[in-house]
Amino acid sequence: ARVEGDDDDDDDDDDDDDVDFSIVISGRSLGHALDDVHVDDRATRRDDAIAGYLTDLLMKASGVVVCRATKEQKSQVVSLVMDRVGSEGSLCLAIGDGANDVPMLNKAHVGIGSQLQLPIIRER
Repeated sequence: ARVEGDDDDDDDDDDDDDVDFSIVISGRSLGHALDDVHVDDRATRRDDAIAGYLTDLLMKASGVVVCRATKEQKSQVVSLVMDRVGSEGSLCLAIGDGANDVPMLNKAHVGIGSQLQLPIIRER
């Protein structure tokens, strides 16, 4: 999908940085953007242009939530961000709640693991 902003040609400075948004992305969507592409039963390298667009979008977001994803996919997202923030002097924070989050937490500058046990509510 393509998202376009306001095309007004104002004399103001670029206000794109003033827009505050977060991203929620599923493992399935990440798979389309980051996994190897299979053509004629041969795996080819993922499309680096798509990964670049995704990274640009991730960097503009205030926060990113990755859900229903494999530990490899979570780690890939942190790697994409880390590659970019390292050159900008920023920090990457990753928060996880399970053992499958450990690779992601270890990869980030700051990794926070939680063992919050929520009660299971059952209907009677």
